[in-house]
Amino acid sequence: ESYKYKNTLIEIDINEKTFCPFPYIEIEGEDEAQIVEVVALLGYTLEDTTSKTIYEILKSKQVAKGL
Repeated sequence: ESYKYKNTLIEIDINEKTFCPFPYIEIEGEDEAQIVEVVALLGYTLEDTTSKTIYEILKSKQVAKGL
């Protein structure tokens, strides 16, 4: 699902369990202030976030095989 809030794009990704066994949210904005606003509206802080790609997250969690 994709949503737009002001100039920010919010995507809720639910993939095949064989690729990524957990849902995650991507937030894209023109600047950090916009991203911080959306993160806060969703009830999170920047400390709860990462700029890693999904492949990096899966590798760090040792979920993905062959990455």
